[in-house]
Amino acid sequence: MTLYRPAPRYLPFSAVSLLLSGVAAWYGLRWTPAFALAVLLLLGAAVYAWLASRPHIVIRENSCSVGRRSFQWSEVESLESNGWTSPLGTSPLVFRIGLRGGRRLHFIYPGDSKRSNRLQRQMCRLVSRHDHAPPSPQYRILRSDDEIEVERLFQLLKSAGRLENRD
Repeated sequence: MTLYRPAPRYLPFSAVSLLLSGVAAWYGLRWTPAFALAVLLLLGAAVYAWLASRPHIVIRENSCSVGRRSFQWSEVESLESNGWTSPLGTSPLVFRIGLRGGRRLHFIYPGDSKRSNRLQRQMCRLVSRHDHAPPSPQYRILRSDDEIEVERLFQLLKSAGRLENRD
């Protein structure tokens, strides 16, 4: 079992953004355009706090749990993720998982880049290990005598070297 927790940086980022938002609002009392900066910083603080509160991801050999949601690896039909990178070393990893029966799960892992890469590799490895898709059936399009005729016409055209006369 492997446990992936959100990066611990998001909570301090939220606190700093909230503090700077208060400073910008205080300056807004003297200079009105500073209120716009205060609102933007407040939104950033809310996003960082939301990312810090994302649930843990628990990876087991046969299943995955994200908060209260869980699924078996054998149920997964498709696994997609983004490739975002950040100079700060933190970038939220967004997963879109298609399950049998048309269900889809979306979740965000706000970890540092090392843990995000490790989670992505581990999930891809476990999905491919449990991928037991049945082979697609082969359907006959032509009857056997029609196939013989098509092959004969193909050989005739191939020996001629071109499809039409050039007069």
